[in-house]
Amino acid sequence: MRWRLLLVFCVVLIAGAKCTEVDVTDPKIAMVMTELNTEWRTGYSAMLDEIGTRHFRMDRAAAFKGMQSVLQDLGFAILMTEGDYYLRVNIPAHTMFTKNEWEEIRTHDEPGMRAIATKHLGLKGNLARLEPEGLQIDGVVTMLARGDGVDISITFRLKEIEEPPPESVLPRREYPPPFAARQGYVKIWERFERLVLPMTGLRG
Repeated sequence: MRWRLLLVFCVVLIAGAKCTEVDVTDPKIAMVMTELNTEWRTGYSAMLDEIGTRHFRMDRAAAFKGMQSVLQDLGFAILMTEGDYYLRVNIPAHTMFTKNEWEEIRTHDEPGMRAIATKHLGLKGNLARLEPEGLQIDGVVTMLARGDGVDISITFRLKEIEEPPPESVLPRREYPPPFAARQGYVKIWERFERLVLPMTGLRG
């Protein structure tokens, strides 16, 4: 019991010592980021292979119009379109999910993130947390007519648009956390199936 109280006390002390900037030259920070990016890149690639592309039995023009509407309803800005086969979009990362959805994401993604951070940073690693504010999700959606319908593919990347908050212990990551990334795709596909497919009389 006493060691648990000591751990909490130490974490509080570390939290109170806020830095103005994450030291990206720190070799320990670099080791955290290398391992974290490797793990999250692997998870993202596996998720893309599984659900990054979906085939729907519908006309490509209808799929394009429906997907554009779905993304706008979710809060995405449409930056560029080409014909009925290409969409470039973005959205502030923190608005992609509701408060409750973010809480669920944190319960899945933050423990693994902290495990990697504490391995290299010690107690300070317990302060690592997901910080979607200041990040932007850049997305590309492509549509390819194939067989009896259309293949819709979605890819996303994170882009820093603001500096991390002063209490951050890690710099921005290159890849999204695995559960959050999967939930984003699921949210888009489920909305597309619910709102667009019934209008066509077809199914995926």
